[in-house]
Amino acid sequence: MDLTLIIPTFNRSDYLNRALRYYDAAKFSGAILIGDSSDDMAEKKINRSLVEQYPNLNIKYQYFNLEGSNPQHAAIKMFFLSDEIKTSYVAFAGDDDFQIPNGLMQCVRFLDKNPDYVAAHGLRYNFTLDNAVYGNIIEIDANEGYSWDTDNPVERWHNYMECGIATVFYVHRTPIWKKCFAYSLKAKADYIGNELIQCSLCAILGKVKKLDCPTTIFQRNTPNKIFSFRDITLWDLINGKYWAQSVKVYEKAVSLELSAYMPIEEAKKIFYREFWYHCLLIMNSQFTTKYSEKKSETTRPPIDFSGITKKNDFFLVHKILKGGAK
Repeated sequence: MDLTLIIPTFNRSDYLNRALRYYDAAKFSGAILIGDSSDDMAEKKINRSLVEQYPNLNIKYQYFNLEGSNPQHAAIKMFFLSDEIKTSYVAFAGDDDFQIPNGLMQCVRFLDKNPDYVAAHGLRYNFTLDNAVYGNIIEIDANEGYSWDTDNPVERWHNYMECGIATVFYVHRTPIWKKCFAYSLKAKADYIGNELIQCSLCAILGKVKKLDCPTTIFQRNTPNKIFSFRDITLWDLINGKYWAQSVKVYEKAVSLELSAYMPIEEAKKIFYREFWYHCLLIMNSQFTTKYSEKKSETTRPPIDFSGITKKNDFFLVHKILKGGAK
């Protein structure tokens, strides 16, 4: 497969091993780049040894000596690992998540045939286990995602800012990926640096297609996630020391890309309108969740997963979560 999965990891060799067991059992034929910044030397040693345990996978391991557990380290690792990408397409894969090869292949085929699209994706399932690494699924919900088919970059970006679904899991054209993370690296605040800039630029730089297939299976209840609004609020981030600096980086990135279509001053006005709108949506949802008896409208209800786990694409994941397949 003409695609690279980038997997950043930090002190989670058990999750990384689980992910590689899945890709090995699924006969994933693309490349895998592992970016490890573990400060536990035992974890580092295990992670490095995993490359040899899965000879059928095309894995390259790289260690990053980064201080402490910082969500922004994921963006740093994804940026520098981008230099190692030899394929036409790339996607992010959390060490605790699963990217489905069949779905990824459908995305690659679509992008091959549609050069005016910069990324493609399918359905994302979000699951919760009754344990950390292996166990029983107790809840599943789904992110349907959207297609952004319009030729208008502002409309595409507005659509992203309204839904806020992370596009890092999508299959990207490699040059687009590299450009997005070149900007992301400069912003030090959580969320802006490791998600918001990349996702915004993906929407601005070209069209995105949603396909009728599952592509991503995402675990919610894991420790030390790269970033999660379940653990922190936007209000916390705004009061952080890097927020103002990161907003400036974000403004520059978006304004420069939009200036290909309009005067730079108009682009800056659009940036603040859309960014303010996005923050309002998040803060309203988080305020409602924390302080109101009314349930947030953004909460997705659980779905019946008895049939889902029997489907071909999900069955192997379910087996891995039970401790099977090698």
